[in-house]
Amino acid sequence: MNAFSLLQTTVCWWVEVSLSAPQHTYHLGPFKSREEAKRSRGAHVDTLFHQETRDIVALIKQR
Repeated sequence: MNAFSLLQTTVCWWVEVSLSAPQHTYHLGPFKSREEAKRSRGAHVDTLFHQETRDIVALIKQR
């Protein structure tokens, strides 16, 4: 079983980060746990906050 087929059969956690300016959506993951995704979310939002971005929305989703 390769990594791609493993991801298809396993439910994983993802971080979806949306910006209004510039308009863009990032999908970060997969993560093994919600806690791991939460830690990653904070680092990415902090990086974007210090750039010229507006209206950062970061959601943790399970797929």
